[in-house]
Amino acid sequence: MSTFGETDAPESVTELSTTEPDSFIGLLKAIKNLLFLAGGKDQGPGLAASWGIGGAPFTSADIHSAAVPITDVPVSGQKIVVLEIHASSDTDLKLTFTEETSNAVIGYMRIPAGSTISHTFRGKKKLSTANKRVQCQASAAGNVEIDIGFYSEA
Repeated sequence: MSTFGETDAPESVTELSTTEPDSFIGLLKAIKNLLFLAGGKDQGPGLAASWGIGGAPFTSADIHSAAVPITDVPVSGQKIVVLEIHASSDTDLKLTFTEETSNAVIGYMRIPAGSTISHTFRGKKKLSTANKRVQCQASAAGNVEIDIGFYSEA
């Protein structure tokens, strides 16, 4: 039995030959098994996230006249860190995400009518002011549903 639990997987990289297709297949199986042994699946951000307002997605028929909060207030004295946003609408529109009070823009999403867009941030998207919520405003009236994953930190 090989190191990776596959009988046809190579024992080491030196056993591989670039001219033998079986060696390449063995390498792929070895990589697959190594990823499996290392827990090679998405475990998420590894922290307790909150979602939306009170754990529910924000929904509205019209948020184009003013920005509205789409998150709970963070833990007192801390700032919100946004992990991901899922948004859908029955109307073509652009969603603008801002920080409460300062209206500093966090980001935008363009939503085609009848679709859902998801975005996971690759780095920290942290608000600059403590005790503020994330807000959203649409470019047009239309039904929207927005679910935002976030947590609080100092």
